[in-house]
Amino acid sequence: MPGTQNQARTAGTVPLSTYFCRQVELDEIYAQLQRPDCSAIFLSSETGMGATSLLRELATIASKRVAVISLQGTPSLAAIPFGILAPFLRRTSCAFVESHVDAIRKTLALLDDKQAHLRATLGEGLDLGRPLIIIDEADYIDTATATVVVSLAQAEKIKVVVAHRAANDPVSPLPQLWQAGVAERFHLRPLNREDGHEFCVGLLGGPTTANSSWYFWNTAGGNPLLMRLVMEDALASGRLRLRGDLWIMDVQSVSVGHQLQSVVREQLRGLSSDARKTLYLVALSEPVSAEIVSQQLGAEALKELFERDLVQESFDSIRLLRLINPIYGEVIREMVPRSESRMLHSRLINVLKLESSTPESALRMVIWTLESGLPVPDSEVLSAAIFAGKLYESGVALRLAEEIRDPHNQGRARAVKARAHFNMGEYAQAAALLEHHDENAASISELLFGGLLRAALQSALALPPQAIHDAATALRQHGERLARKDPENAADILLRSGERAHIIDLMAHSRAGNYNQMSGHIQEVLNRSDGHNDPDHVCNRSLALAFEAEKLSALGFPLAGMAQAAAAFAIVQAEDHDVFFVPEWIISRAQVAILTAGQWEEAEQSLNVLAVDVGKGTISFGGSVGVARGMMRLQQGHPAAALEVLLEGLDVLRHSDPQQLMGYCISMAAYAAAKLGRHDTARELIEQYGEDTSMYIVLAHERAFIAAAREYLNGDGAGVGELLGVIEDSAERGLLSAELNALSLLMDFAPGNARARILSVAGKVEGRWAAGLYAYASALEQRQASIMVDAAEQLLEAQMYQHAGRLLRLADSTAAKERDSLINRRIRHGLEQIEQTLGAQGEPGGKKSGGHQRMRERLTARELEIALMAAQGLTDKVIGAQLHVSVRTVEGHLYRAYAKLEITDRNDLALILSD
Repeated sequence: MPGTQNQARTAGTVPLSTYFCRQVELDEIYAQLQRPDCSAIFLSSETGMGATSLLRELATIASKRVAVISLQGTPSLAAIPFGILAPFLRRTSCAFVESHVDAIRKTLALLDDKQAHLRATLGEGLDLGRPLIIIDEADYIDTATATVVVSLAQAEKIKVVVAHRAANDPVSPLPQLWQAGVAERFHLRPLNREDGHEFCVGLLGGPTTANSSWYFWNTAGGNPLLMRLVMEDALASGRLRLRGDLWIMDVQSVSVGHQLQSVVREQLRGLSSDARKTLYLVALSEPVSAEIVSQQLGAEALKELFERDLVQESFDSIRLLRLINPIYGEVIREMVPRSESRMLHSRLINVLKLESSTPESALRMVIWTLESGLPVPDSEVLSAAIFAGKLYESGVALRLAEEIRDPHNQGRARAVKARAHFNMGEYAQAAALLEHHDENAASISELLFGGLLRAALQSALALPPQAIHDAATALRQHGERLARKDPENAADILLRSGERAHIIDLMAHSRAGNYNQMSGHIQEVLNRSDGHNDPDHVCNRSLALAFEAEKLSALGFPLAGMAQAAAAFAIVQAEDHDVFFVPEWIISRAQVAILTAGQWEEAEQSLNVLAVDVGKGTISFGGSVGVARGMMRLQQGHPAAALEVLLEGLDVLRHSDPQQLMGYCISMAAYAAAKLGRHDTARELIEQYGEDTSMYIVLAHERAFIAAAREYLNGDGAGVGELLGVIEDSAERGLLSAELNALSLLMDFAPGNARARILSVAGKVEGRWAAGLYAYASALEQRQASIMVDAAEQLLEAQMYQHAGRLLRLADSTAAKERDSLINRRIRHGLEQIEQTLGAQGEPGGKKSGGHQRMRERLTARELEIALMAAQGLTDKVIGAQLHVSVRTVEGHLYRAYAKLEITDRNDLALILSD
């Protein structure tokens, strides 16, 4: 039973499943072997990349059509002539291999026997291909065996696949096959993030959160073997566990298991003393200048590390060295003898600090110095702790903050700790650390440091917007207190505290939905022209632009909002100036703008930026990725795909929800589930729902989706009433984007009421999403085949497939009467395009398996009964009389049926039944 196995895995008693992650490479290699001019394949890889499993699969597939011999190189037999081949041949002959010619003769005899056996199995008339010899670890085979293989391949008696480590060439004379032009080369690279996610799902035998798979993929550098070992360690320790049907990884407490340590240690076997010392230095100080390492410890030692694929090089104004894989650092740093670490530190730390060009390397220097038992100035420890918090190395940040001794730095140390607890979703603990922050501040720098985080925590703890306004007022008052104590710098103190208070007021207005009150605060910040060298102003300016992006998006100008978000993101921040999460804050506003505009490609790019730039922040902010993708899929008409990513996002948000997106995620998931007819799931989600305290533009969307979900489930008109309430509230506030979203959902239930208002609102909103809704509503109003097809093609271009499918089906019924062959071809082409995109997933818009089946899948029993009667031509009055219900009840069931069937009136019911 899958469930039983999953439960056992949670307890660490059942191993991970076997999952093959190299299918694409296998298919490519197999295809090359079918070519008559290809006699050999050279497959290079680092250890753990899956070459052995690929060769095993290749042997299984190829053995169905040709004779196959699989050889395994080993260091112990590499120096013995025919050491690899002879034992294999003695399985069929008791005689020893006496010579090169004897080896060729016996190998051919063995292959002939295998070919004959295969013919007897498959049939005598079948034309078999050339036999295949597969050699794994070809850098560890003897020269005599290699010579036999080359001779047979050159004589076109066999084909050969040779796997070897990337740092080593295959044993001579195997490279002659490449030089002769009869071979192809392949290199197994680390899994990309998407393939890494699939690999995790395959090993676990069930879905896992994207954040959990990201952790395994990032920690192991995409190396499948290391990923598996990290996952096994996580299972054994209970940090990887099953929650419901989803695998979740607790990344806050990570350790390296013995099996993983053994694998890494094996990789280091045979390193020279100088190379090992060089490796220790890179591990202790990465990223480190390649020039310094080469000068101090020798170019040959560094070359050995590159040849063994233990280090990699990157460029950031200078050449920087890192270990080939993040997990290696955890193991190797534990391996370094303390005395040797101290010796390297005393010899090189000063020159390394001079050449340290990244905050990450500065962080590593501080940690190395502290671990060596040596003192580090508070200023350096504080900078390192701030950066550790921004890297989401929360445990490191907390440890470093404890090392800060100067009483004058304790306020900043508490702010660092608060950021670490914020990263881990421990908002109450974080807020407690900052409770007396303002009154304890003895300078303007101390007052501003951590102030933004404190305001964000008030929002995270669901305090009302007025509490955030009060925090801004308190900040101004404490600025005045400090100004009175320092009259000489009073003007500067008041300017800086006032400017930061404007940002906190903007946070409150964002929560309350008072977008029309934002402009004054934003301009106060942006109009300042003398603060380019002030890190506080640089931070404020970025955030003001982000709020401007949010405001513009809410008011119906998302394209302008995108430009403001891009300007905000382009401003370079000082890494160690404050603990606030500026990039994530900006990206979330950029996502609002992009999604409101319907710019799906830019949305995906933005989500990828979040993963790359935030790095381990995906653990804390990753829930917003699921929310953004879920909204995008719903706008495109992918409710099933939306539900999948939203349910996954929910589990992440339960762990950490810094932007208060849980309610929004639940509301969209409930809507998608209800729309798909998954009523139990929808009801469960609605029971979990509680209104959140995010940006008001998000809250307005949240309220609309939960109302639509309730209407799908209950069909009593109450959900429609809630939707109308959202529409009126948004209109009153001037939030055109929120109003249009609610109107688009109202189309599911009362299309006649929604169409006219969509035509009024959509024309005022920027972006192709609004333009698509305008075209859709306009085409429904006119109901002419050519206009509906034109609009559908516009919707397809905008990737709004569900609306496009509705128009094309309506146009199909109209065009059938008009007998317009050109229109009919365009309709067929559009429906085929939707089928290719959505049909295989069973999404709305794709072809259905039949009208009756479609109605049974989507309608309740009562809705189906009434719809079938209406399709027969019975009036609402007659249906009501026969079923002993009111006409209004009949009308209610019918309009819900129309929405679920993606039609607009009873005339289309007959068309559905004729499918």
